[in-house]
Amino acid sequence: MKLITHKQKELIAKLKSLCDNKESGNPIDNVNLDSFTIADASTLIKGLLGLQKCNKLAFRGVVVSNSYAFESALDDVYDTLEKYHKALMRIL
Repeated sequence: MKLITHKQKELIAKLKSLCDNKESGNPIDNVNLDSFTIADASTLIKGLLGLQKCNKLAFRGVVVSNSYAFESALDDVYDTLEKYHKALMRIL
């Protein structure tokens, strides 16, 4: 099982602002990216890029809140983060 690459970590760092939450901060900060596999990092990146695309569409006035693309992107991001958050909680 290969772990996350340096390029993947850099891309996640660039895109992570898409997940910022005023109340609870950024959920990506609550996981250890170094423990991610290449496949899970790719899924997270795919979700972040999907959120970025939805944000651009929303900025142009397109309603994306209930679209398949938006829901799929959210699932990719938060399901992956939840997987590693649970693993971190088991260790602690």
